[in-house]
Amino acid sequence: MRIVVAVLLWASVAGAVQWSDEFSVESPRYGQVLAHVGAARVATGGGVKLLVWSDERWGARSGPDPVGPGIFATRIDADGKVMDPAGILVFSGPGDRSPPAVTWDGQQFLIVWRDSRAGLQESIYGARMRADGTVTTPKEGFLISSFSPATEGRMEAPRIATSSGVSLVVWQHGTSGTDDLDILGARVRDDGVSLDPSPRVLVSAAGPQVRPAVVGGPLGFLVTWADGRRPSPGNSPLDIYAARVALSGEVLDPEHIPVSVVDASAQMNPQPLFDGTNYQVMWLDSRDATSHGDVFGGRISLEGKPLDGTGVRITPVHSEVISSFSAAFDGTQTWVVWNTFALPPSSARSSILGGRFGTDGVVKDAEPIPLFTEESSAQLQEVLVDGRGMRGVWLQTTDFHGVKSGRFEMDGRRIDEQGSFIALGANSQGQPRVASTEGSSLLVWIDQIGGEPLSRAEVRAQRLDARGQPTGVVTHLFPGEHRDFPRMTVGGGSGDFLVASSHQGGAPELATLEAQRLRSDGTLIDVQPLGLSKSVIVSDASIARAGKDFLVVWAEMAGITGVMVHEDGSLSSRIPFPKVSTGSLLQLQPQVAFNGTHFLVVWTESFEGIADVRAARVSPTGQLVDVAARVVARTDMQNINPNVAAQPHGDFLVTWTDYSGGAAKPVIRASRMGADGTLKDPGGKQLSAGDVEQRGASRPMFDGSAFTVVWTEGTGLFLGARLARVSLDGVVVTPTPVDVGAGDDHVWMVDLALLAPHKVVVVYPRFDAVPGLYTYRAHGRVATLSEVAPDAGQDAGTGGGTDAGQDAGMGGGADSGQDAGMGGGADAGTDGGADAGGDAGTDSGGDGGSQPDGGGVSQERPGESGCGCSAAGTPLWGVLPWVLMLLWRRSRVE
Repeated sequence: MRIVVAVLLWASVAGAVQWSDEFSVESPRYGQVLAHVGAARVATGGGVKLLVWSDERWGARSGPDPVGPGIFATRIDADGKVMDPAGILVFSGPGDRSPPAVTWDGQQFLIVWRDSRAGLQESIYGARMRADGTVTTPKEGFLISSFSPATEGRMEAPRIATSSGVSLVVWQHGTSGTDDLDILGARVRDDGVSLDPSPRVLVSAAGPQVRPAVVGGPLGFLVTWADGRRPSPGNSPLDIYAARVALSGEVLDPEHIPVSVVDASAQMNPQPLFDGTNYQVMWLDSRDATSHGDVFGGRISLEGKPLDGTGVRITPVHSEVISSFSAAFDGTQTWVVWNTFALPPSSARSSILGGRFGTDGVVKDAEPIPLFTEESSAQLQEVLVDGRGMRGVWLQTTDFHGVKSGRFEMDGRRIDEQGSFIALGANSQGQPRVASTEGSSLLVWIDQIGGEPLSRAEVRAQRLDARGQPTGVVTHLFPGEHRDFPRMTVGGGSGDFLVASSHQGGAPELATLEAQRLRSDGTLIDVQPLGLSKSVIVSDASIARAGKDFLVVWAEMAGITGVMVHEDGSLSSRIPFPKVSTGSLLQLQPQVAFNGTHFLVVWTESFEGIADVRAARVSPTGQLVDVAARVVARTDMQNINPNVAAQPHGDFLVTWTDYSGGAAKPVIRASRMGADGTLKDPGGKQLSAGDVEQRGASRPMFDGSAFTVVWTEGTGLFLGARLARVSLDGVVVTPTPVDVGAGDDHVWMVDLALLAPHKVVVVYPRFDAVPGLYTYRAHGRVATLSEVAPDAGQDAGTGGGTDAGQDAGMGGGADSGQDAGMGGGADAGTDGGADAGGDAGTDSGGDGGSQPDGGGVSQERPGESGCGCSAAGTPLWGVLPWVLMLLWRRSRVE
């Protein structure tokens, strides 16, 4: 009894909302990270390879936090399989950071990067990860070394190596206001303890010391760098130097080791390694004027003595440019791998070649060994031993810097015929829109998988069942290449849906607007899209339905326009909307709804920094009713993002964002407009509460007894979704908006549709930070709403009662065809929009005509409607409080 009492009490509270659990849409698909990717590095340990990189999948300086580049990692098993398809998030946060470096410290992987989260003050941070992929350090990482007054300046990307349980991080450091660049370092123990909170100065000499690298040896390290200490007329040449560093951090060669000092030659990017007996150093060298750069190498003994003079040429004579290289010791020999491109560049093709260098200092291959060919620009990052062979890792640098990899045998034969992407990302899902019709709902969204360029973004659709959960197959709409990210919207009614999408196509300044219709089971009606417009389209389309015809409206540079899409797929002539004859005036952001009598189209009209909300009615056959636009909202500031919903055979509710209080104090407002075009709430009712920095576009919908409105609000760093309700007599029944509760992730837009009376599905894209995703995905929740009783004097029709049906106003003005009449009507079912109640009257149209209300078309029997209505058409939840009272009094007597 107490449970029943609680439920009934909740049902009688106006504005109450009960939320379902959140659902997601479609299983993730993976492809190339669709973002600029920083340098990729690899380390081996614990039976796996760990590839680390940085990327800007959330934007270079913006995103969910907003964030700078994120640090990611993925493991590769002994068979070459990528174990973490979307990568493991190591770190994300505000500020700038360098690409990471990684080593296996004997216990865990240690990942390090340069970080400027403290504003201009840069520091070296790190994170540790077990071989099973678990990050064992705090999510903000841990500080390895930070500035001291003696080391103020600019840090560059660090490199790292391990020896005997101690890891040494080295980086290039510039003194503020000078070109003097030195090499600094800090050590980390294998239990994660930082041994040098203030960095050690490892190398400081005249001129710049740049591009440091480090390798671990038996009892210490060899640090190498390019050095500009030698004076020379004009640009100073760079030579290659090295120094040994003990486990204690002591520099064992304070005068430094001259690895290669050559007149009139620039030498760069030294890479050291250990071959089991000696150190080896490889570098790029320009001493041969007949080539465009070569890779040279030489050995250094453990005592710090160069064994091969100024180096041995490893790459054969060639006519192409070597842009990058890497080297690794395979147990018997050193593989040196490089990539080239032709001069002058006839195409973006890059070749990845290799050669071998022995522990005796002898080059084994007179000709380069062809390994891989990349049809786009490539930049080699790493080569490493991988099981029975070798693995090359490179960046594809066309459009976006994806990380690719390929394997080859120790003798140079390819294991993988071509490289494949190994830094992957899950597909992103943006702009989710939802509409309902006759008990069926359709969710559509923009889908982009990492392996596809921007021109291949898709519009995808999936049905929602009666519970609001995704069901059935996912349909790909508007196939073909798009030049730009498409925009789309959806409307439903009379059993069908229409999806409209605009995208760049043809001339760069033009956009194509197309539409496709789907049946309620998700099958396509129009296999080939219907062409609606090809022009300079400046706003998304909006859709509503009257009977079997859809009205689609959109904004072009010339103003608001629309067409009717008929049942047979034919299009009406264009409907031009009223516009003030001012050259600099813009009409934007049109939205439309249908109330059974008229369409109402609302839009923003902007002139010299002031924006008003205007409206005009259109007949069900597509005839413009209001030759002059009606003013909904006018202030001395901006009124933008209008939207509209409709009560069947009743009022419209127009919502908008009002900036009259200032640019940083937007307010969501709403006003009812009668079927005759009368504005019932001049100035609008305020739905939002409190001052926030941003409030996004609102989405209203008729929910069976009131209007439900959703929007986003918050700061530039974080937006969340909110919900409010407005009664049919214009009372805001949620003085404090309801939090949609999409978690702690950024939600930048929201939409909704009606599943059943007082049951709505709310959809939104939010940043999904769970492992394996780290991107925007479409999500939703179902809200069960309490009934809101209107003022007894409110009568939207002429039949003696308020028709609270659901045959219009589904978020974007979509006609749902569900008429759940109340008051004097008996219809609470799904009858395609015809009011089968007992009011048998007419609804007066504002254009002087009248629209039959169809009161006697198909009388429904009690219990068939599915809404819990009595035989007289009164919803049972309307009398539940009285039943509750009687039961309570009876229990007291007993």
